[in-house]
Amino acid sequence: MNTQKEQYNIIKEQAMAYKKSIYNDYPQVKKFEKIKSVLIKYLLVLFLVISILHINNLYKVTGGNILLIAMAALIKIDWIFLLAALAPRWQFSLLLYILFFDKVFEFLSSLSSANISSFSDYFQIYITALQQYPLAAITDFLIIIYLLSIAFIAIWLTLFPKNRELARQSEELIGKVKTFISTKSS
Repeated sequence: MNTQKEQYNIIKEQAMAYKKSIYNDYPQVKKFEKIKSVLIKYLLVLFLVISILHINNLYKVTGGNILLIAMAALIKIDWIFLLAALAPRWQFSLLLYILFFDKVFEFLSSLSSANISSFSDYFQIYITALQQYPLAAITDFLIIIYLLSIAFIAIWLTLFPKNRELARQSEELIGKVKTFISTKSS
């Protein structure tokens, strides 16, 4: 008699074979899912790097409790929105726009609080910061890269009809695999 773990492994192997067989008819969906996964994981890693740099910068400036600083830097809504964008439904990718505008507002607010009112002011301060506080300047640069990346990926996932259609097909195929698993598990 098979143990529960052995049954799970058998069902998992069957599900993987079934998924492979149905995806053979949809090579563009498979490619789309892979690209989407890579792009969202890129955003997750970039956010993590920015958070780590931010933690380091805050610790150097405040000398406060590193654990509290780390928790404050890492517990952000970015994780939820980025993980939601990994879901097959293209509508969840609309959350990236909210994240983008939130980050733009946050960035502009920080510029305003520093009395930076023009691009030339920002550029001059950035050059000075790069010389005196390179890690802080690099963090700012990565934040701009993060913002542009969010915008690009959100547009790619939501504004192109072909990608919305591929996301819809992906959702259907994932539903078929889930149905297959649930019938085998019963």
